[in-house]
This record gives sequence, C-alpha cells and structure tokens, in this order.
Amino acid sequence: THLLEAMTRTLTKYLQFFDKPLLYRANNYTSTEFLQLQFGSTYEVSEPNPALGLRGGLRFLAQQEAFALELTALQQTLASTKQNITLILPFVRSKEELTQLLQLIAKHGLTQHAHFSVWLELATPENMLNLSQYPLNLIQGVVCNVASLHALSTGIDYTNPDIAVRYGKNNIFLKKLIEHALTSLKESTKTYSLTNRPVFFVDLSDYDKELLTQLCELHIDGFIVNEQVTTLAKKCIIDTQHSSLL
Repeated sequence: THLLEAMTRTLTKYLQFFDKPLLYRANNYTSTEFLQLQFGSTYEVSEPNPALGLRGGLRFLAQQEAFALELTALQQTLASTKQNITLILPFVRSKEELTQLLQLIAKHGLTQHAHFSVWLELATPENMLNLSQYPLNLIQGVVCNVASLHALSTGIDYTNPDIAVRYGKNNIFLKKLIEHALTSLKESTKTYSLTNRPVFFVDLSDYDKELLTQLCELHIDGFIVNEQVTTLAKKCIIDTQHSSLL
C-alpha cells in the first residue's frame, strides 16, 4: 500500500509540475539489481547471466502482482489527470509474450482511458526482424533501444563495462536493423490511417552524432536521449534537416 501510494504520488506530481505527457517505462531490473535492494535476497535468486534472465516481459508474467502494482499506479494517476500517459513495455522477447501482457493491461481497465497508450520497446534482434508478426493493432508506438540492440547483436553483456568498452557500435548495421523494422511497421500498417499508425521512436540514450545523423535520413518520428545531451541532439537534427534542404 505504501509503495503504491508513493508511486501514484510521484507520477501525479510529475504531471502537475511539468504539465507534459508522461512516458512511463515499466520496471526492467535484473535479478542482480533487485538483490542489491534491502531484503532483496529474500525474494531473488542469483542468476548466471542476469542480463538475459528474469527481466522485462518475462518477469511481468512470472510476478504478476508486482506488474499489477505498476498498472494500478498508472490507473490511479489517469483518474486525476487529462494528460497523456504512455506505458513502455521493455525487453519483451516474443509476440506471444506481448499478447499476454496486453491482456493483463486490458484486465486492469487501462485501455479504456482515452489518454492512455502502450508502446513496445524493441530491445532484441528478434523484435526488429519479426516486428510485422506482432499485434501492432493493439499498440500505439514502438521505441528501439539502441544500447540493447548493440549488446545483443554483438554478443556482449552490457552490465560488464570491461567487455562492453571493447566493442564500439556498428552504426551501419544498427541503421540497417532499424530501417528494416521501420519498413516492416509501415508495410504492416499501410491500411491504417495516419492517426492510428503506431509511432516509431529510437532511444539513443547517450548522444551519438554519427548514428543520429544517419537515422535522420529515415524520417523517424522521434528520438529519446538523456537530458544532459538534449541540446546537442536537437542541434544535430536541425543541422541535418537544414543540410538536406540545401
């Protein structure tokens, strides 16, 4: 009860203070991160490779009470605001997993709210290559997680900095992967109206001018970056668009 109240209060304060739509990314902690919390060892077990273990969609389905807590907090927040709230589902491994999660969300009555929407985070090559098979009619957007795509396509553990630092992003490959997913989305939803077609965002997190410049050529709906690099990212996008008009 206390956690639910704290979550709802935090979400409500955010909407009141910023007066902007809220993108809420559901919990994506690994077992290692949960073990670091107080009393974490009471509920969590150590996994050999937590980055590929019980997290994201799999955890939501395995621990539905915890996922229900997040859904209830969003439901209570929606009841007190007219701002748009988007739930981003991270690390969903398959279309079947997404379908089950959407059923849980619908059971909580969230889809009845006019100001609520669901986005799917594309975090694995499977997501990117098989996007056309996903229930795109039931979601309102997708967001590509570049860091996760880089880690899984390269075969590295992003939680191990000693390994991750050895392998820089292959921007040419990442662009091809993103372009394939974008094309699949457009082809699969070409009968939709422009207002009903899911939006396509890319989460770059850390600023990468080279990749951002290349992705601007694809006419992507939007980018997500860390607050510290927002100004740099905006300038890059404006400069790229200006150059394409010359």
